[in-house]
Amino acid sequence: MEAEGRILELSDANLQSFKNFCVKYRNMVDDTFLDDEDLDSIVPGPENPTFLYLEGSKIVAVASLMMDEYNIRENRSRFRILFSEKESRGIYEGIFHRILIHAQDLEKVYIKVPTFNDILMDRIERLGFI
Repeated sequence: MEAEGRILELSDANLQSFKNFCVKYRNMVDDTFLDDEDLDSIVPGPENPTFLYLEGSKIVAVASLMMDEYNIRENRSRFRILFSEKESRGIYEGIFHRILIHAQDLEKVYIKVPTFNDILMDRIERLGFI
């Protein structure tokens, strides 16, 4: 269920905007793979399935999985980031369901959320993570 915006897949054209969003909000999420070096190494493609939720031309939310050789060998994937600057269940569900298509054959998909961010922890739990 998408809200009022649209969802785009990560591309070369929107890569810098995605990186800027990650830098802006990395202090709100687990930033383990959101430092400048990691962000600079991201290339759009199957190892980095990523979706952006836009309202107009502004990115409001992102979902990005790490599907590198290490994770796939373990039959799992890890969220690099799943975050919306808006409190909207529709936005979270929209990008969440689009990204999970890429992980449907995996045994496990996981995310780490900082314990100080109660709001994000609640959002993630509502999506079915426990």
